[in-house]
Amino acid sequence: MKSLGVGGLGNQLKDVFFKLVVPRFMPADFTREIRYKHQQGLIIHGPPGTGKTLVARAISKILNGKLQVVRGPELFNQFVGTTERQIRDIFSSAIKDFREKGTESPLHVIVIDELDSIARERGTNSSDTIADRVVNQLLTMIDGYSGLHNILLVGTTNRLELIDKALLRPGRFDLHLKVGLPDREGRLEILRIIVKRMQWAGTLGPDVDLPAIAGLTDGFSGADLEALIQTAFSRAMNRYVQPNIAKTKWEDIKIVQLDIERAIYELTSQREGIQRPES
Repeated sequence: MKSLGVGGLGNQLKDVFFKLVVPRFMPADFTREIRYKHQQGLIIHGPPGTGKTLVARAISKILNGKLQVVRGPELFNQFVGTTERQIRDIFSSAIKDFREKGTESPLHVIVIDELDSIARERGTNSSDTIADRVVNQLLTMIDGYSGLHNILLVGTTNRLELIDKALLRPGRFDLHLKVGLPDREGRLEILRIIVKRMQWAGTLGPDVDLPAIAGLTDGFSGADLEALIQTAFSRAMNRYVQPNIAKTKWEDIKIVQLDIERAIYELTSQREGIQRPES
């Protein structure tokens, strides 16, 4: 996964990898002979900024799948029947491929970001009949085409507990991967991925201590770490930009440890300001 730009997950992917990815490489004749049924649904859940969609994209790339990413909130439409049709349309390309190519059809990896926005527990709001109809339509599509081996559904959510329980039953989104905030080793792995190209370009100063930075960023998500390096680069850039910008030697820009430490302070202060509203 590191080669695909995903870090900090440690052993969390092992179970998913062996249940979901490895069987997809078995010969089709062998799977038919033993009547093996591929798992078709995965939910990736965890706090915002932890790289859930990135993991889904990486899984698709490993499987050489046709990737389709849709955002749950964008599927909603107040016109009767429109949202249900959009749900059906998500599956249309995979169904067409299977009818034309059978077992030779390429794998279609359908990622539904913010799954909880279209798949909340039914009956929780008696006035919101559209939401219940959308869940019913999604269940119909999953169950109706469960025999298609060319579909892998991946849902991402920050709130697993909001998902309708029927969608979590076997044969649906029954495989779960929790992507939490990375520990120190995970943060170090993510930092190495983020700064790799900067190191190649010579933009990262020799005094930058990535293990020390990993120790100073407890509670940072992958997205936070990326923002950290971008903020540090902005600080470094300000030292090198000439009054006449055209004369700036961009290749001379160097991020030093102090840039990163000041960026940590800046981002931490911003986070505390958001979490502590003024009284």
